[in-house]
Order: sequence, then structure tokens, then C-alpha cells
Amino acid sequence: MALLRATPRITRKFIVYLMMVSVLPLLAVSYASYQSARDTVMAQARQTVAALVDGQVRLLDRTLDQVEGLIANLSGIEDIGRGFARDAPQDDYGRLATQARIGYILNGYLNLDGLVSIDLFAADGQHFHVGDTLDGSRLDQAARDRLYAQAQASGRTVHWAGVSANVNEASRHPQVLAAARVLMHTDRATLNTKPIGLIVVNLDPGSLGRQFGTARLRTGAFLTLIDQQGRLLYDPDPQRVGQDADPGFLTAAARAVNRSGAVRLQWRASPYLLNCEPVARADWTLCHAIPERTLFAEIRVIRQTAFVALVLSFLVVAGATWVYSQDLVRPILEVITSFKRLQSNSLDPSTRLPVRTRDEIGELVSGFNAFMDTLSARAAADRALRASEERYALAVRATNDILWDWDLQTQALYLSPRFQDLLGLGGTRLERTPDDWLERIHPDDNEAVHLEIGRHLDGTTDFFCHEYRLRHHNGGYLWFLSRGLAERDGDGLPIRMAGSHTDISDRKRAEEQLRHDALYDHLTGLHNRTWLQARLERLLRGGGRTQRLSLAVLFIDLDRFKAVNDTLGHEAGDALLIAVAARLRAELRAEDGLVRLGGDEFVVLVTEGRRAADLAARLISALGRPFMLGDQEVQTGASIGIAHTGPDYRSADEVLRDADIAMYQAKDQGKGRFQVFDHGMRERIVNRLEMEKALGHALSTDQLTLVYQPIVSMEGYRLEGFEALARWVHPRLGPVPPDQFVTMAEESNLIIPLGRWAFSKVCRRLRAWQSLIAPGAPLRIAVNFSPRQLFDEDLIDAIPRILDDHGVSGERLVIEVTETAILDETQAAARVLERLRALGIRVHLDDFGTGYSSLSHLAGLPIDAIKIDRSFVSEIETSERKRVMLHGIILLAHQLGIATIAEGVETAGQAGILLAEGCDYCQGYLVSYPLTAADAAGLLSARGEAGGTLTGLGMVPAVGG
Repeated sequence: MALLRATPRITRKFIVYLMMVSVLPLLAVSYASYQSARDTVMAQARQTVAALVDGQVRLLDRTLDQVEGLIANLSGIEDIGRGFARDAPQDDYGRLATQARIGYILNGYLNLDGLVSIDLFAADGQHFHVGDTLDGSRLDQAARDRLYAQAQASGRTVHWAGVSANVNEASRHPQVLAAARVLMHTDRATLNTKPIGLIVVNLDPGSLGRQFGTARLRTGAFLTLIDQQGRLLYDPDPQRVGQDADPGFLTAAARAVNRSGAVRLQWRASPYLLNCEPVARADWTLCHAIPERTLFAEIRVIRQTAFVALVLSFLVVAGATWVYSQDLVRPILEVITSFKRLQSNSLDPSTRLPVRTRDEIGELVSGFNAFMDTLSARAAADRALRASEERYALAVRATNDILWDWDLQTQALYLSPRFQDLLGLGGTRLERTPDDWLERIHPDDNEAVHLEIGRHLDGTTDFFCHEYRLRHHNGGYLWFLSRGLAERDGDGLPIRMAGSHTDISDRKRAEEQLRHDALYDHLTGLHNRTWLQARLERLLRGGGRTQRLSLAVLFIDLDRFKAVNDTLGHEAGDALLIAVAARLRAELRAEDGLVRLGGDEFVVLVTEGRRAADLAARLISALGRPFMLGDQEVQTGASIGIAHTGPDYRSADEVLRDADIAMYQAKDQGKGRFQVFDHGMRERIVNRLEMEKALGHALSTDQLTLVYQPIVSMEGYRLEGFEALARWVHPRLGPVPPDQFVTMAEESNLIIPLGRWAFSKVCRRLRAWQSLIAPGAPLRIAVNFSPRQLFDEDLIDAIPRILDDHGVSGERLVIEVTETAILDETQAAARVLERLRALGIRVHLDDFGTGYSSLSHLAGLPIDAIKIDRSFVSEIETSERKRVMLHGIILLAHQLGIATIAEGVETAGQAGILLAEGCDYCQGYLVSYPLTAADAAGLLSARGEAGGTLTGLGMVPAVGG
């Protein structure tokens, strides 16, 4: 149809004529042939199917005749009638004889095809059964009563119940095709007739399948037998036998029976032809369904041939039309179509039609092309003007900027619609004067904007450009960047000025945020290090000598912050920092500067240096009070270093450095205090850094050695082991006190390599002394572990490997840990100590008696011995109180199964008291000074000769109990 609408009338007439001559007659003949063949096939199918269904009904009638004949024969047997009559013998012998006779009779009828069983029920309850099972005791009373009632109500000699439950529940066929008849008896005396029993013949529904399965059906066709209750007696799918038939199928079957012919059925998404015939004696219906596609398969060839002929005819007509239109009609059609497209503005102005002939048609086409040449020249000028206007309009719509055009002669101002959008003036009518713009400028910016406009108009600047604020409709202000350029007349006077306003509010906010972030801490909102350094530098440079001398910097470091952060989590740590900042603010004056440097470090900048000490004490007191983090109470504190500015300071970094040094001095003195910086502190720090560097060098150049102090039993001074002690002989300074370099190592990262070195050195020494240690002798060497060593996972994991590498048993080693190593993290320390003890290594608690909670650790830690500190032992001769405490410590330790070792025993009097109180072991100068490895080896060799005691060697005096 689209082709016909697009072609000229003459072509359409030609096409219609050809269609009428060639295609329509062929279409009519094809349609008539197809309908005739279809009607013939349908008539033959109706006859064939009707004959097929009728034949199957007759076969079914024969089967029903056989069953009814069987029932009639059984009903006419005199023995069965007498056996069921009420005047039959009722004694046991007579009953048994009757059952035997009836059973013998019934067995003679079991050869019927498809027979499942025969059941006879007497009115007095007797039951006779033959069939697929000998067990007749399991009866479905409800099924029997239902058959009995249906047979009486049917009015027929034999009642066909269709598919029903088997009255014999022991049968292998739970569903049967049941036929029933009520036995009647006529009383000769009264001539009254009454029921005396029921005959039930049960057939296998599958026997119908064997009968109908022999029917020769075409592809897709099927037979279905439906009983009077709408249930399937037969279906190609055996699983559906006994189920209700589809309601739609039942409705179609009823129509087919009423019409005595075939009806169309839409079944399972396909059209079928359905024939049904009733089985009158049983009120059943036998149906045959065949797909229409099977019926009409033969006539598809006719339809396909007709379709091919129609297509070929159409192609011939189309070809003839195309040839005709190319030669004559097409040029005219092109001219007409081009003019129509020109009228609708859909024709490309550069379009020119091809001139194919030199006749009248060719002249017509040439005239059209000449017309288009004239029109194109006119349209070119229009397009140039329109393009210019469109570019401007597009720029106005597309840009986010406000475009403006100010006529300086008429004072008319054009503002693009974006002006109203950005300033919330959607419902406001503009006056189109400069006041629409200039009156909205922020008062603080108004003078500068007018000045910049004037400078450009008088030629001072090449263009106008300025940042300022414009009032929004809601009363707030937005930042804009305005740019403009003036147009001048022949005399150089400005007559027009145009430009744009760009919203830069987001950029200004970002710049403000960057300025804030650069100077403030994001967590607490306090000033940060950048602000502090800039402020301090400005004060140091800009102030006079008096002002520089009056400044003070307080460097604050929180105590126990790491424990809070590690125990309660980083969120709790952040909350604590915020609370600390708030508490510090509350203690400061407005002119004081409060800064968070990072982590748990804060700085207070005080402009009146004389207030520094009092302020530091007040801040320590404030931060010493508990903090509530949610429902958790947290106790912390602070150490503060104070640095006063003076003429020697040239930079902020120098002041902060010295305040930091003073803070660390305060921490070294016990935390929770403040310290004012002096120049000696800086010298000590420098010396300390040099010593740390020297200690690191000493580890790598073997300047360190180990000495071994004997540990003996109080009873007889038997040698029990040694404590390994590190010694450092500096090449220039000489011996460095252990307390000095060990403490320095603990406060730096050197304690880890120092501890690994000492442990490996002791293992090598034990390996070398193996020949000097008697088998079974309880000799052990103790190695001190600092808190950092104890919680160093790499070191603890390496201990088994070190033992294996040196071939040393952990039974020969003791690890000594101080109370401070386990004070804050008792549970974690206990887990590490258990790992060490699992290797056979013993654990001693060193410096016992110096901690404020020493006794609380004894019961909860896996320790083998406690070492009573030398500061405690030194006073037991002069202090009765210390002696009483010593007695309690030893008694409690022994009750917990923990041994005791006294350190720093230097007099016989101390040894006597320790022995009297029951102390197990001791060490100190009374026993022996620390020995070199060679001297210790000599002691081990001599021990065997002296009976294993140091008194035998003459090293210590015997102490009496």
C-alpha cells in the first residue's frame, strides 16, 4: 500500500489493471480449489472418524455384554440363590458347604479377559471372593455400600459404576472398572421380592487400553472414554485413568454428542476435531480427537502452490510497473515530489534532478533545476544571518554564565535569563536598567565595582574584570566574577558594553575551606602546626625585645593515651582528644593560642610568660581528672614542657624543639608534671643522641660483652645458675654504666637487637659449657627481657629457632621480666609467658617489691620465682617493718608455689635474715661479683671438686641458721 500511495495515478491505474488481469483470477481459482479440497477432506474425516468411533463402541459393547452375561449366569445359578436366601441352613457345616459350592462355581468364570475379581456379598454378611488374591478379609465397607446403593438406584439389571475403589483392599488393583447387580429373591409363600445379596465384577481398567490401543489412529489423534461421573476410564496417559476429565473437554464432548457429529476443540494450544458417541447402557462417552494440522496436511501443497503463483504474479506486475515508471512517470514524479518537499522545507537547496531525455520531460526537469539555482542564492544569505542568531541564542542557553549587554546611550541593560535563575528571581520582573544589576552589589564591594567599570570606560584598562558579591533573593550573597568589554564610536567614546557574570561561589567556598584546613585541626577544631609556626614566627619577627622575652610555649603530651587507644579503639581515642581539647580551652584565656600538633600532642602559646608555670600546673590538674567516654570512665594525665622565648631564638622550630625536650624531661621524672627548659637539657639530649649512635655502633662492632653473676641456694650456697648482665666498654669513654645504656636502649629501638644479641650469646655460652655441667645439675642462665622485648612478636617467634640453632634446651634458660613489663597488659603478658614456659624456659619476676601492685600479679601470672629487689633487701637489717614485709612476701610466694631469690645481698647479716625467713636463693656481692665467661667456666670446673658449694671454694663465709 505504501508503494501505491507513492506512485502517480497513471501508474496506479496500470498496476490495478495488471492485478485484475493476472493476479485476481489466479487468487480466486486458488481460493476455490483450497476450499473445495478442505471441505472434501473434512467430510471424509467426519465419516472415517464416525466409523472408527462406532466400531470402538461396538467392541466395547461386546466386552460389556460378556460381563453382563457373566453376572446373569451367576444370578441364575440355583446354588448361589439358595446360599444367599435367609432360609438356607445356618449351621457351620451347611455354611461351609455353601461357600465351597459357590467358590467352585465362581472359579469357572475367571477366564474372562481383564477380569480382576468376582465378589458376592450376602445380606447376612457372607462374602464370596475369587480373583487376583485369595485374601478376601480386607473389605472396603464404604465402597461396597456405595456400589450397593448405586445398583439399587440405577434401575438397571447391571449397574456400571465406572472407575471406583476396589472393595477388596488386599487386591493389587486399587482402582477397578466395577459392574454390580443386586440379587433378588421371591418368597413363594408371600410372593414378595427382596434383595438377598450383591454381585460385583471388577475389571482391570488397563484392559480398555489394550482394546483401544489396537485402533489405527492418525498422527496426534487419541481416544478417550469418560464415565457418567466425568472421570477418565481410558486415556492415552495411563496415569490419568480415574482422574476427572478437563471441564473444557467435557463441555465439547457434550456438544459433540448432542449434535451427533464433529465439533472443533481448542486443546492444549492446538485446534482439534472432536467426535463423541455415547455408550448407552453405561452412560459413558467415547471420544476421538484429531489435530486439524493432521487432517489438512495433504492440502497444504495446494495452498503453497497458490501462494507461490501469487508471489510470482505480483513480481511480474511490480517489474512491469518499475520499467514503466523509469521511462515516463519517474521524472515527473521526481519534479512533483521535489516541489512538495520544497513547500514543506524538507528539500536540500543543493538538490538538482538528473536530465535523462531531451523531450518535453527533459525540459521540465531543466526548468526545475534553474528555479533551484535562483532559490539557493537567496537562501545562502538567510542561512548566514540565521546561523549568527542561533550561535548567540545557543551560547545564552548553554552557558552557566549570565550574559549582559549594556546600551550606554539609552541606559538599557539586557540580562540573560540565567541572571534570574542564579539569584532566585524567577517571579520578579526586571526593569531592564543598570539598577537591576548594580543595586544588588554588596555594600562593601559597590565602590570597587564602580571604580573598575569607570577605569575601563575611560580607557585606563583594556577590559573590565572584577570579583564581588551579588545579593540573592533570599537575602544571602553569591560571589561572581564579572568581565566586560566596551564598544566605542568613531571618536573613541564608549557607546555599548557587553560581557558575562560567572558564579564563583563554589570556588570561593573551596578556597575558604582550604584556608581553614591549612590552619585548623579537622578533629578538634583547634589551630594546627602550620598556624602555630606562622603565628610564632610572626611574634618572633614582629615583636620587640620585650614581647619576645614575654612569650612562652607549653608543649603538652598526654600520658597513657596509647593504652586508651589500643584498649578501647581509635574512636574512643578520638573522643578523648576532643574532650581534652575542650578541657584545655576552658582553662585558657582568649588571647592564649591552643594548638594540636598531631597524635596526643598539644601546644599552648602564652603571650605572658610569667603565667606559664601556674598555667601548666592548672592544666595538669585539669587533665588529671577522669574523662567519661560514653559509659566508660578513662583516666589519663599530661606531661608539659615549657620554653620561654629569648633573644637566642630565631625560628619557631627552635622554640618547639626546646619545649619538646623539656616535656621529655618531665616524663623522665615520672609523668604528670611540668619542666621548664634550660640549656643543659639540650646538651644532655645531644649527648644522649651521640650515645645512642655509639650504642648502635657497639652492637655491630662487638664492644658489648656479657658477665655472669652467680645465683646460689641459701642452704649451703650451692651454685644454681647465673644472671647474664650486659657490659659496655666505650673505646673513648671507658665503661658505661649498665643503667645508663640499658635505659637508653629501652627508650629507643635498640633494645630489640640488644635483647636478641644477649639471648643468642647466652645460648652459645650454654653450648660451650655443656661439658662442665654435670648431667641433671639444675644450672640455668637468666636473661633480662624489657617490656618491648616481651611484646615483640618477631623475637618471641624466633626463640625456638635460636634454641635449635645452638642445640640448647629451654630447660637451661630463665627469662626475667620486670613488673612494669606486665603492669598495663597483664593478660597479653601472661599469654607470652605461657609460650615461653611451653619451651621449658622458666620465668622470674624481677625487681619485686618496687611496684605498687606487686602482690596482685602473683596469682594471675605463670611465674616460677620472684626476685626481691636490692633496694628492699638493703634495709632488712635496720628496718623491722621491712623485715615483716619480707616475711609476708616469702610466705605468700611459697603458699603459691613460687620460689624467692634475693638480689643485692652484700652482708652476712642480710644473708642470715634471708635464711631465717626461708628465702630460697640469693645473689650479690656477698656471693660473688659478676664474672667473665672464663671465670664463670672456672667456677663450674671447681664446683665439682668442692662438692658443688661456693663455701667449699672459700668464696663466701658459711652462715648459720
